[in-house]
Amino acid sequence: MPNIIINNYCNQKCSYCFAEDSMTIEKNPTNTQSLAVFLQILKFLKTYNYKDVRLLGGEPLLHKDIRNIFLLSQKWWFDVLLFSNLNLPQKHLKTVFEWLPISMRINCNLNNRDFYTQEEYDRLLQNMKYLHDLWHQIIIGHNVYDISKPYIDILKTAKSVGSKIINLKVTNTIAGKELIVDTGTREYGKYLYSIVRDGKNDFQFEFSCGLDKSIFKESELQLFQDLWIPMRYWCSGASGGYDIDIDWSISKCFPLRSFYLNKNMSIYTFNPEITDINIPSAPAESKGICSAHSTI
Repeated sequence: MPNIIINNYCNQKCSYCFAEDSMTIEKNPTNTQSLAVFLQILKFLKTYNYKDVRLLGGEPLLHKDIRNIFLLSQKWWFDVLLFSNLNLPQKHLKTVFEWLPISMRINCNLNNRDFYTQEEYDRLLQNMKYLHDLWHQIIIGHNVYDISKPYIDILKTAKSVGSKIINLKVTNTIAGKELIVDTGTREYGKYLYSIVRDGKNDFQFEFSCGLDKSIFKESELQLFQDLWIPMRYWCSGASGGYDIDIDWSISKCFPLRSFYLNKNMSIYTFNPEITDINIPSAPAESKGICSAHSTI
């Protein structure tokens, strides 16, 4: 599923955020995807028979034209998966979602309450329930960046707001900085497996990013298979063999966004010819959508 980054400003600063390099280092500091460019991208994707788009930022719900972005996506027959922290006043959400003739999937990035005050966390739960009542599908996004922290609160929260899907986002580091957590270790695999084991009766699980298969035991892999959890191993865009970095305005698996930044190219522009660029340091299959992500 293509990822479209529509803005680079956010109401939170999360230490694990993979978008940090795009938001703060970009040579061309345009910070909002225009509707005209967004339409170009949708037309391009339609010619390649894509039916879904992911909207990311920054915080996409802070984009001044986010409602029109939703409507434009619907007009071109795209299903939308929105990634949001939902840490916004409900008054703002109502201006975006009230009477919106679209039912979409919304991935709320909930992370062990590290980045919320109690007041914000309570508001977050209310926002998830509000959107759930509007018939939007709430997906709990859990960025697994600290395996020393308990995960049981994620499962409890997901259940309390009526969510049925948990997206385990494999996270390691911001490009060019040291690893937050080594996703290639057995300890990391045990942590991921434990979440699935304890929540398998209540939730569907999915993994966003590529993993090293060796971090799991065969019995654990068998459980994933029995639960029909799609696994993505050794994504061809893996940086250091641990994680992926999805680049630019459409889904491309390359080692670093810095390739674009060094070329002085903005992630908020679009030129179909750029999609044919070869990345010398990446495997040949990284040209286009890598096999690990072709089914997302």
